[in-house]
Amino acid sequence: MESDMLIRKANDTDISSLLSIYLDKVKWLNDKNIPMWDPTQFTIEKLKAKYRDPEYFVCYNRQTIVGGFLLVEYDERYWKDEKEDKAFYFHKFVVRNGYTGKGYADFILEWVKKYSKEQGKEYVRLDYEEAREYLKNMYIRHGFKTVDKIQNQDGVILAKGEYKIK
Repeated sequence: MESDMLIRKANDTDISSLLSIYLDKVKWLNDKNIPMWDPTQFTIEKLKAKYRDPEYFVCYNRQTIVGGFLLVEYDERYWKDEKEDKAFYFHKFVVRNGYTGKGYADFILEWVKKYSKEQGKEYVRLDYEEAREYLKNMYIRHGFKTVDKIQNQDGVILAKGEYKIK
């Protein structure tokens, strides 16, 4: 499978596809009664405002985008005390419906760690809803450590996870 995989910075067409994947995932999660994201946030303008001009990345398997994510240099919302650290903040991680459970999430997380190291970063950081065991287990399996727990504006407990690059 890995020989058919490619992760790259997204172009405008990729970003449009990625936004559709996010909206499909929102609908799927809502249908399963496990809502996670507000669908109104998935516009270029809103993501740019929230994350201060994020870098979009997509993961391809052959000609199909199977997932994507955002990387930002600084996350003032939940990591304001770490402003001077050399880190990437990993956000809006998604695997396209129909492609979950096939190793794409693992491939993407390992790629992000390697890419971050190549870019001179010392950490990869993220946040996730603490109650989502499958996310917690996936991040722990990839070497992320919980460094703090916080409450977001909706009252949801978030775990702040960090991977220290060796």
